[in-house]
Order: sequence, then structure tokens, then C-alpha cells
Amino acid sequence: MSDQARPAAVLADLSRMYFFIRSLGMNQSLDYERLLELLRDAVEQTLEPRYAWTAWDRSNDGQSSFIGYVQKHLGFEVEAVEPREALAELAADTRSPKADMLRELVRFDTRIAYAIARLAEDRTIVVLSDSYSLAAPMLDACRRGWDVKLAWWGEGLDHRWNAHVYNGDDDPMIDFIDLSIYTRELFGKRVNDDRRVLDTLP
Repeated sequence: MSDQARPAAVLADLSRMYFFIRSLGMNQSLDYERLLELLRDAVEQTLEPRYAWTAWDRSNDGQSSFIGYVQKHLGFEVEAVEPREALAELAADTRSPKADMLRELVRFDTRIAYAIARLAEDRTIVVLSDSYSLAAPMLDACRRGWDVKLAWWGEGLDHRWNAHVYNGDDDPMIDFIDLSIYTRELFGKRVNDDRRVLDTLP
């Protein structure tokens, strides 16, 4: 099957995206529809299927509305779990963990890695996450001849990724879609125009 005929599966860690966007201090929400358009143009393939993972506080109406939007309007199959279940490991004090600790502990790496293994043999994979834990399964997929791409903002990428997506020794490297060059399109303004941290996403 040619690349043009192959679909491209999107695997998105919505919690990682939320925390990263907050760290930018943006005062506008991410245009998810435009993001999908840019990804489709980058891979020149249809984006199917679309899977997403996120932590979900069921008492938060904003989060519930956002998940509904991602499912109904963006076409994602969303696995939403209680915040405690989204932690990669439990904090020492689970009653009142610090915000920065939660930000780093909320990850869906194992689910994404499993999805890569299940889907990559017959379709392109586009991963939306900054988690370096995904480097090993993504590199393994590349060495098997599978087409796996990482999409994230370059300035927010863990520096350990550099060896695998820029000019490292691994052959082949992971294709990298740098969303930084599309920041104005995705948010309508530059990253550094406003450093106020606002809750722009539910």
C-alpha cells in the first residue's frame, strides 16, 4: 500500500497538551480543527483512526464539554480516566501533590505505546505527546520499517528527543512535525506575546 493510500492514525495525549499550552501563557485556546488540518497536510494522508487520552474530573463541566467536542466534532475516540488513574506513578503525598508534580506525572505513555504496536504495521502513526518515554517504542517501530511521526512544539520538547528527531546517530530517525512554526495559525499570536497563565482549556 502506498503512503498516499495508507491512513494515518493520530494518538494524542490531551493532558500533556493541556499542561504544555498552559505553560506557554497563551490567552487563546488551541484551534484543534486547524491542528488536524496541518497534520493532514504534513502527512498527506487521511487521519484515521483518531485516539486520545485524558484525565477527567467528572465534576468539571468544562472538561466534560471539551471531551464531548473532541469526540463529536473532531472524530476522536477518547479514553477519559479519573485524575488519580492518569498518574504514571503515585506522588508521595497523594492528598495534596504540587501542581508541577501532577503536570509531570499525568501521562498516557503505556496506552500510546500499545496503540503504536497494534496499528503501525499497516498505517502511519502520528503521536501528539512530548513524553520521552515514547522514544524507545517509536524508534523500535522505525527500525521495523514502520512510519511513525512525532508532532509537538519544538521549544517544549524534552532535549533528549534531539538525538532522535534532529541530527542524532539513530538510523532511521523519527520524523518530527514541529508545531512551533504553526503557532500563529494555531493560537492566532506568537508564543511570547503574552506570558500570563490562563486556564484556556477546560
